[in-house]
Amino acid sequence: VVANGVYSTMIDVKRIPELLDAQALEYDFDIQRQARKRKGTVGQVATVYQKNVNEMVDKMLKGELYPSTLVYNALVGSSETGHELYYDSSKRTLTVTKGVILAVLDGWHRCLSSVEVTRRSPDIKFNFILTITNFTKRQAQKYQADHAKATPISKTRIEMFEASRLADTVTQYLMSDSDLKDRIAAQHIVSPTAGELVSYNVITDAIEREFPMEFRRDAREVGEYLSEFFEEFIAEYSEELFSERKSGSFLTYNKMFAGYIALARKMQKDNIPIRELKNILGEIDFSRENPLWKELGILSGDDATIR
Repeated sequence: VVANGVYSTMIDVKRIPELLDAQALEYDFDIQRQARKRKGTVGQVATVYQKNVNEMVDKMLKGELYPSTLVYNALVGSSETGHELYYDSSKRTLTVTKGVILAVLDGWHRCLSSVEVTRRSPDIKFNFILTITNFTKRQAQKYQADHAKATPISKTRIEMFEASRLADTVTQYLMSDSDLKDRIAAQHIVSPTAGELVSYNVITDAIEREFPMEFRRDAREVGEYLSEFFEEFIAEYSEELFSERKSGSFLTYNKMFAGYIALARKMQKDNIPIRELKNILGEIDFSRENPLWKELGILSGDDATIR
């Protein structure tokens, strides 16, 4: 027992398709956070992001998915016998009484992934944490409202946590063992006052695009090379990077770091010494007045707004 009307246990992933097949588990549009209209009909359909379902199935099959919490609600007033749930404290068992249909309050995509993963691997061993509530519809809706107010994790932060690409490995190397340490923003917005120079997604996407890698050994070598590259870059431009920013200069512009990554790759391929970096960048006019920025789409409109 977690609280009055709230219970916590585990559920075998194979049990979920059984509940769905027996129509003992349902998707309730009144308490779900998202639903959409089906074109040409008056009914609603569940909002499903198939990519998320496929990712969970893949991780379960690989043994890489961590157990998370599903929430099922036994609707107050739905039992044929009076109480929807009966908890025996001596045996520590929870009984769902006759007639009660559990509605998925949180975890519909995980339910769908459970159906697919058991179809592919009938003997799979995996448990979700399960919270069972005994709310009225109004209470369930309030739960969803409170749940929706929780601080979301940005897409950039999720990518950083997952670190699914070799490029993520390179960026995390730079974040821990280079002059870019504490200079890479975990969010997509860079905070110059905090000393940040570039966002995680900008630099990681650029590394993914520019540096071909197949093994972790490759990622380590790329990380070491870029560490040396940015050591030179920061040493040569420390005044512009860390003092008061020069008005109108794009040298420190977040997305310019994608260009620096491309330059690093070009210098590596052509065997150009990193010490030549200052000479190469010295030929570029980084001022806002340079018409090149409009040609490249960095500036747009008569008021020269940054895209």
